[in-house]
Amino acid sequence: MFEICHLFYCEKWDSEMEGERKVAELVVSLNYMYL
Repeated sequence: MFEICHLFYCEKWDSEMEGERKVAELVVSLNYMYL
């Protein structure tokens, strides 16, 4: 499992599926930030 901590994401890992969805959203947002 990923161990990604970014702002409020750490406190919102309700389940693995929910966590994976937030990780995907985080990766997308980071991709936009670093473009």
